[in-house]
Amino acid sequence: MGRVYNRLGLHDKSIPMLEQALDQFTALHGPSHPEVAAMTNELGVALWSQGELKAAQERLESALRIRQVTPGPDSVAVAETLTDLARVALDQGLHDKAEKYFRDSLRIYSQHGLAGTSQAAHVMHELANLYSDVGRYRESTQLLETALRIDRQALGEDHPRVIMEVHSLAYDLQMQGQFAAAEPLFIQSNEKIRKVLGPEHPYTIGMLSNYARFLRRKGDLQAAEPLFRQVLEFNLRTLGENHADVGMAQVNLAILLHDAERLDEAEALFRAALRTYAKALPPDHPSFTSALAGLGRVLVDRNKTTEALPLLQRAVDIGAASLPPESPSLAMAKVSLANALVSLRRYEQAESLLRGSYQIVIDTQARNSAVVRQAHRAKAAIEQSGSTAPGGAPADRAQSMP
Repeated sequence: MGRVYNRLGLHDKSIPMLEQALDQFTALHGPSHPEVAAMTNELGVALWSQGELKAAQERLESALRIRQVTPGPDSVAVAETLTDLARVALDQGLHDKAEKYFRDSLRIYSQHGLAGTSQAAHVMHELANLYSDVGRYRESTQLLETALRIDRQALGEDHPRVIMEVHSLAYDLQMQGQFAAAEPLFIQSNEKIRKVLGPEHPYTIGMLSNYARFLRRKGDLQAAEPLFRQVLEFNLRTLGENHADVGMAQVNLAILLHDAERLDEAEALFRAALRTYAKALPPDHPSFTSALAGLGRVLVDRNKTTEALPLLQRAVDIGAASLPPESPSLAMAKVSLANALVSLRRYEQAESLLRGSYQIVIDTQARNSAVVRQAHRAKAAIEQSGSTAPGGAPADRAQSMP
């Protein structure tokens, strides 16, 4: 029953059942039995889904220790636990650690001749999501296309995993500017997931959030806003006000409100997101990058640059320490800080920040978004100041997002 509740996304109901089952299996078989490891792993997944990352990590590491002995360090069971540990590490902002776990899991599947199975495809999808999170969209797309080929044959078009892989592919395509290719995939996958899992399954809500982000990037703020509000309401109701997913929903809606120049509402939501993250995440988690940069952008537009500056600097510092250089979140923070520095006539510092980050923002954000408006403003001011690189644009521009 605990496993069933876990699959249905009813983690508050699954956790006590899984804990009870784990206690009974341990009493029956001792602490090192494979069934104990399996139940410990399942409990770790449930805790991760509830945002209890430290507790989830502890359970999954315990399961890994058991499985490395029985059935062994290169067993398929170890590969399963490594994948789950990678998902926890990803939510902790530990991208390098998460990537290693995913790749170790794929290596084990390959050793067992399972590289072309649905088990391996699941890991490919998770690794693709990591690459997408940090702006490595082409690598993500390649993995998703491989996973889709495997899972379509193994599971069929209407399996939830296939639907989610199609959705993830749509997200990557739109982040590479391929809106016409992405839109039908978004619509198709969102309709299918509602039918298969229901309108309030966590996966359905997560995909709804991504579709709202697509609409915002297209510039359709009127269509995107009620979807963002629906996601926020659901997360508050099901996860509570101290969950990181609530903070993410608040940031997404706040960005839209700023794009629409509703500065009071945007500022209030960015501040709410920062309070949420402060309760749910360590202070150097990369999620703070977007929230701090967003609040800083709003404050600059409200002529409160002195208040904005330390927030924007902290956003850049956190992003630079935890995200790869091609990350859109880091680029947005750098552009936002550059715009603030321009208003203080610190052109050389601003030009240095704009180098590379300007083109990433232009390539990945909505044409009329607040961050793009600020990027253009900063670039124009630097050009007028005479601090421009040869050719009239910031030097060493990043190429289109990988």
